[in-house]
Amino acid sequence: MPRFKPIQSTDEIKASNDWTDSTKFISKGRIVGENGKPQLSDYQGRQYRLISKKERPFSRCERVRRGFLGGLAVACSLGIALACKSIRKLFTENLAKIRFGIPVVPPTNTHTNNFNEQDIPKITSEIKSHMGEILNKNKKGDGLTFYPSRNNIIFSLDSLPEYIFKMACGLSSATRRYNQIDSAREICRRHQLGLLVIPEARLLSVTHNNRYYTILAEKKLEIDKSEYTQEKYFEEYADSLNEAVRQLAVLICLTGYSDVEQRNNPVLHNSLNEFGQRQLALIDLEHMRDAERGLFGGLSNGLVRCVTKTQANIVRKVAKQHRISTSDFKRALETRKRNLEYNQKLKEYHTKRGIKTGAELIQPDIETLGLDLNEIATIKQKVKDKNGRRIMTDDGDFAYEEKTMSLRDFTNILIEEINKSIQEKPDTDPPKGKRHIVLCVDRDPLEDFERAGSAGYRFIPNEEQAKKEYWIPRILTALLEKGYLFKIIEMWDPYIIQA
Repeated sequence: MPRFKPIQSTDEIKASNDWTDSTKFISKGRIVGENGKPQLSDYQGRQYRLISKKERPFSRCERVRRGFLGGLAVACSLGIALACKSIRKLFTENLAKIRFGIPVVPPTNTHTNNFNEQDIPKITSEIKSHMGEILNKNKKGDGLTFYPSRNNIIFSLDSLPEYIFKMACGLSSATRRYNQIDSAREICRRHQLGLLVIPEARLLSVTHNNRYYTILAEKKLEIDKSEYTQEKYFEEYADSLNEAVRQLAVLICLTGYSDVEQRNNPVLHNSLNEFGQRQLALIDLEHMRDAERGLFGGLSNGLVRCVTKTQANIVRKVAKQHRISTSDFKRALETRKRNLEYNQKLKEYHTKRGIKTGAELIQPDIETLGLDLNEIATIKQKVKDKNGRRIMTDDGDFAYEEKTMSLRDFTNILIEEINKSIQEKPDTDPPKGKRHIVLCVDRDPLEDFERAGSAGYRFIPNEEQAKKEYWIPRILTALLEKGYLFKIIEMWDPYIIQA
C-alpha cells in the first residue's frame, strides 16, 4: 500500500524531478479515511479525497535496507514470512509511492429531493385526463408514450416531457419503491456517495372511476436509455467510472439493491468532474432483496458482470469490507470476460464487413446461398378484410386460404424483414444494438410462414428436424455460413440474430 499524506491544497504535492505522476491511479477521486484506506460505512473520522499519486525509484540505500529487512524476516521465520505479501514486496517492488488527499467538505445540498411541489396539481390533472388510456396501456393514446416493464405501467406525457411516471400493478408497490428511493438517497448522503445520482421523485394520488391509484413521478435525468448505448459507455468510459462503480458497490452492500444492469444504472450525460470521474444514475430501485445477487448476479447481471476486470476487483474488495460472501465472484467475472470477448469479436466482424454505423443493409446475392430457390411450398395464409382485420369462420377459428410460394420469394421477404428491423432502430444505437434483430413469427409478415418448408406446411415436433426442413432456419443458417450474419442467438420463435 502506498504511503498516504493528507494535504490542504495541491501546492503541497511533491514536485521534484525524482517524483513523477504514477502511471496507474485507479483510486483517483476515492474518499478514504485518515489512514488512506477506504472505510466501512460506520466510519466517523475525517475523510479525504485522493487527488494525486507520485512515484520514484528506490535509492540504492533504500534497496539494500529493504533487502536486509526482507532477508532477516525470512531467516527468522524459516521461510514462512514469504507467505506474507508485504514481505514479498520488500524484494519485488522497485518504486516508492505516495498518495495525496485533500479534506472532504460535505456539500450542503447533496442527495436532496427537490421535487417542485407547485407542479403537482398540474401533473395530477394531466394524468387524470389520460387514466383510461393508461390503464388499458393504449399505445396509440394521444400524447402518451409507454415503456417496457414486466410488473409496472411506465409512461410519459408529451405535455410533461421532464417527467416519467411509474404505476405498479399492486397499489402498495409504488409506495414501497418511493420509500426505497428515499432510503437510498439518505444512504448516499450519509456515506458521501456523490457519484450516484437518484432522480427527484414524488408520490401522487389520482382518482379514476371512484378508485384511487398511487403513481410515482420522477424527474427525468440526462441519460441515454438504450441498453446497447450504456453497454458501450461502460466500456468506453471505464477509466472514469472506477470510483462510481466502487460507490455503487457500497450502496448495494448497504441496501441489498439487486436489479443491477447497465440500463438501470446508466452513465449520466455531461457528468465528468475535475477528477476525471463520471456519475451513474439509479433509475430503478424497485428490487432491494439480496446484496450478493446485486454484486455478482442472479436474475439480473449483477455489478461484476457489467464492469471491467479492474473494477470487478474493486467490487470484490468492497464486498469483503462489508462481509458479503464473494463465492460467486469468479463465476461472475468469467461470464463478464466472455461477454467482452464476444463484443470484441463482433467489432472485428463489423470492421471486416465494412459496417461503421450499423445501419448498413444486408444485401446478399441469394443465388450464392446454396438453397434450392425453386423449391415450392403451400402456405396457409390468414384471410383479412379490407381494413386488415382477420376474418373468423362460423366455428370461431381464423379463416385461411392456401397459396403457393417459392423459396426464392420467401428468401427475399425474410431479408427485407431483417433490413426493416435494422432501419427501425434508433439512430443513437451503436452497431451492436442496430443489428440485434428479433424475428417474431406470430405477426406479419412472417406469421403465415412459421411452418413452411420442404415437407409442405406442417408441424414438426422434433426441433432438430424442424431446423433442417423449415424455411426460416434454413435461410438464416445459409446467411450465417456466407458471413451475412455474425451469430444466430436463438433458432426458434422468436428467432434472434446478430448481424
